[in-house]
Amino acid sequence: MNRSVSVIGSPTRSHDDPEIRERTRLRSVAESLLAGGQAPPTRGWELGTDALAMLYRLASDQKSSDDALAVLHEIQVYQVELDLQLQQLETNEDELTKELQRYRDRYEQAPVGYLLLSNDGRVIEANQAAMQLFASAVGNSELGEEELRIDRLLKPGDRPVLITLLNELRGDQPIASCEVDAIDAPLGAPALRITARLEPGSDNVWMVVS
Repeated sequence: MNRSVSVIGSPTRSHDDPEIRERTRLRSVAESLLAGGQAPPTRGWELGTDALAMLYRLASDQKSSDDALAVLHEIQVYQVELDLQLQQLETNEDELTKELQRYRDRYEQAPVGYLLLSNDGRVIEANQAAMQLFASAVGNSELGEEELRIDRLLKPGDRPVLITLLNELRGDQPIASCEVDAIDAPLGAPALRITARLEPGSDNVWMVVS
């Protein structure tokens, strides 16, 4: 009985694949730049001695000189592709750095106070508005900023209110709010409104104070 053997190759990737399209686009750009003499300066890519020796052998033989030119062209195209990819990575990194700085500036200069607390009430981060709201309490504290606790920034009578808020967050309530007085608030000053939620992926607490 004859047995037939079928060979299953790896599935071919469609030209609609984003990675294939990007590689095709990159190669087209690289070849256009080379053809127009506008290839970017290389970033230190150099041919190794083995590659140079192979090209020399191919170019020395009339039968394989065309192959040498083809190989050299492929190497040049690949070098330009690498340079273009590096340029894009540098551009992306620069844009991400600027975007991160924009968000940092918005956080620091926001007109309301932002605080990040540990699960035991220690202040991990605070923007400028938050530090101004509790300026006197922070300035009079004998503790370093890293050891500040949110309950020490409130009047003693309001500390149970804060504890209730934190307990609500540890339960099923995604967002909780309350009104409290800063420890240095003058008589008749409006109460501070705190809105808080747990930080995603941790038990830290984000607070907005206004």
